[in-house]
Amino acid sequence: MASAKGCIMSKQSIFCLAEVEAQALDIVNRLKSDGFTNDEISILFPQRSVAKGFVHDRNTPSAETIAEMGVPEHKAERYQEEVKAGSILISVHPGDEDEVSRVKAIFESCGAKDIAATSEARIRRRKERHLSEARR
Repeated sequence: MASAKGCIMSKQSIFCLAEVEAQALDIVNRLKSDGFTNDEISILFPQRSVAKGFVHDRNTPSAETIAEMGVPEHKAERYQEEVKAGSILISVHPGDEDEVSRVKAIFESCGAKDIAATSEARIRRRKERHLSEARR
């Protein structure tokens, strides 16, 4: 459902860090087995990887790219450093609260670290604010 400003209020991004590629692949495989599609999963490796074909592989670990994956701006730089140091950032965009719970459970069962969530509406409002500030 969209608000007057065009923000989707029900969308969220849930994200985590995997320490090694095998852990990231396990998480992605479990998400896909649970019904999540490639369009709902984003993954950022520190460098090119064999996983490129089945998820959105964003290979530029910039704070801007990380923020686009749903990570709050105030955490994006820290996650950028984690990815540059070898961690793998995984972001999922569930459709409802049941899916949010399922994603969190998968992340936890796979031993992911730094599990967090944010609403897409907040992300869009920040982007709109930055655009208006840039025009000044």
